Amino acid sequence: MHSRYWGSEMFRKLIWALFFVCGLAHADDTIVSCDGAYQAEISKPGVLRIKGKTGNFASVKIGHRVDGGKFSQDDTYLVLYGMPFKVSAKSPQANSLTLYKLDNDQKVVMKQVYGARIYSADFSVNGKFVAITTRLGVDILDVERRSIASHDPAYTPEFPLQSCEKN
Repeated sequence: MHSRYWGSEMFRKLIWALFFVCGLAHADDTIVSCDGAYQAEISKPGVLRIKGKTGNFASVKIGHRVDGGKFSQDDTYLVLYGMPFKVSAKSPQANSLTLYKLDNDQKVVMKQVYGARIYSADFSVNGKFVAITTRLGVDILDVERRSIASHDPAYTPEFPLQSCEKN
């Protein structure tokens, strides 16, 4: 009887430990700009909280999970991507990409739904383009024109991509 009680108690503790670890993993999903001036994180499902250089927060509604994202090098834009909250049986692998303009009021400037998983979305060094890599190929988003050009998976962008040199 003692071993049975110990087993159920250990099982209960294991379940609580898993919940705790999952909560910590979710809390670390913060996207930080290269210069550290901006941070974006999910404050609750469907709401993104963006912290600016002044320390002020702005909340933005989002229609998908956040699997990844990046700030442009000049902190003018934020691109996020992830699976929709409601997954359709017709297209369970669908991913959404959202481009935000960060100024006095953060606003959505473009949304795109993909029929395949998005692996990355990287701004060009000058911030004029975003290279979006999916299982089906590479799309180039022209930020100013709000247009997308699709290419095959072997395509290499004709512009350098930004990279953050973190210490």
